[in-house]
Amino acid sequence: AKALGTAVHDAIEQALNGNIPNITEQVTACVAPVLVEVDNLGKVMFTERTLIGEGYAGKTDCVAENHDFITVIDFKTTGAKKLPKESYDEHRYQLAAYAKALGNTGNKRIRTANIYISTARPGEISVCINDEWQEDSKTFALILELWKRVNNYQPQQ
Repeated sequence: AKALGTAVHDAIEQALNGNIPNITEQVTACVAPVLVEVDNLGKVMFTERTLIGEGYAGKTDCVAENHDFITVIDFKTTGAKKLPKESYDEHRYQLAAYAKALGNTGNKRIRTANIYISTARPGEISVCINDEWQEDSKTFALILELWKRVNNYQPQQ
């Protein structure tokens, strides 16, 4: 299952960067609807970029831009029987941290989106858009502070 998830994730990244991945029929079935949904969210600005926030960093899967929004996107593969209709809390917190680290985007609002990809039923996906990520960012900051205290981590200023 992990190998399939990695293959799907890698194939999405390759396709979003204009490459034609050499993939199995099962991976193609997982990837194709994701590419359509990313296109609906906007033009891909970049993939797999490290974003650095205050005391944390992470690698976002994709950032897309349309006329109204910049969307920070994270892909999640799952073998679950049912895909979520809303992002899981921890996934929202992760994306909120990326959105905050993205910084000033001019006149465009930032939103986040998890795209859940079924590996049990190739072709089935769930797109969960989170327009209001600011509260999740505050929760992430509290979690980060706790983690830093527990791990005695004090990043250099």
